[in-house]
Amino acid sequence: MKLLGYFVAFGCLVCSPAVADITGKYECELRDGNSGGWVPTEIHFLLNGDGSAVVADPVSYHFTEAPVQTRYSQTRGGKIRVNWAINTQDVTAQRARMRYRAEIDSSSLAIYIRADPADYRANLSGRGNCRKVS
Repeated sequence: MKLLGYFVAFGCLVCSPAVADITGKYECELRDGNSGGWVPTEIHFLLNGDGSAVVADPVSYHFTEAPVQTRYSQTRGGKIRVNWAINTQDVTAQRARMRYRAEIDSSSLAIYIRADPADYRANLSGRGNCRKVS
């Protein structure tokens, strides 16, 4: 009977899907597809265990002079999804809001980023690869 208990416990461990730890730092390089410079060629993500994230890239630094604080989630397909927005203002006081969505495939570390300016139809995007550094 004792052996049966060990077998059942081991069987449950073997049958349950493994959950990969996606927290940590990611460094990503992207090819500028059709973004006109709105999708950076290099971007860094810090994913914390509480669901918070930090995004650091040249576009964000240009407009906010600091990394962007946001949140991340994991899709049912295993992709890491990070959404953030940048509020901008040009020299004529014209305001704009750029919304970003990054999806990182947690197994291959391929990345796809889409940038959408609010109140303007555009399909600005880039693809590339990431590496997990910690």
